[in-house]
Amino acid sequence: MQHYYTPSCTSINYFEAAKAIASSTVPGAVLPHRIFASSTTAFFLAVKPMLRMLIDDTAEAYSLPNLWLAITDYYCHAHSADTQVEITAENMQIWSKIQVQQPTYHDRQLVKLPQSLIASPPSM
Repeated sequence: MQHYYTPSCTSINYFEAAKAIASSTVPGAVLPHRIFASSTTAFFLAVKPMLRMLIDDTAEAYSLPNLWLAITDYYCHAHSADTQVEITAENMQIWSKIQVQQPTYHDRQLVKLPQSLIASPPSM
């Protein structure tokens, strides 16, 4: 049987990894964190962003007319009302590839293998 060795691929549980990083139990974790999870889905961004574009150019390329509004709304909810945040049209980091993982339907403790999602502008 050793002649027919087949390497096996181990799958990471992105839910556990996101929880460990969010609770600061991983010393020296790279900032900004590129892994996060909700109760139903875990997301893992690629190592580096594919593009850096201005927010207006990004909104046009990806056909997202409300991008400024969505970013502003996020900052209003993510930061306290005491903090004034100025959003500029500087280069926006764009990740085109992410890994997505979800738990199984019948047993939320078991997770499915991660799936890759690749986004590209409609013009490409």
